[in-house]
Amino acid sequence: MVTGDDIFPELDYGRDRAEIIERLWERKLPDTSELPILRSVITKCWNLEYDYMADVIEGIDAKSR
Repeated sequence: MVTGDDIFPELDYGRDRAEIIERLWERKLPDTSELPILRSVITKCWNLEYDYMADVIEGIDAKSR
């Protein structure tokens, strides 16, 4: 899912690539507590719980009702 923001805005994707990969492997993901509607959808994306983008859209639709 693309939100328009970098997942780790404090890191440079060219210079800090190894750090980014390490954080992703170690599941050191950003806090999503301030995203009440999208928090669970983003978490499911990070946990590879969606098979298709259509499932993501359905998840967003369900949360926004």
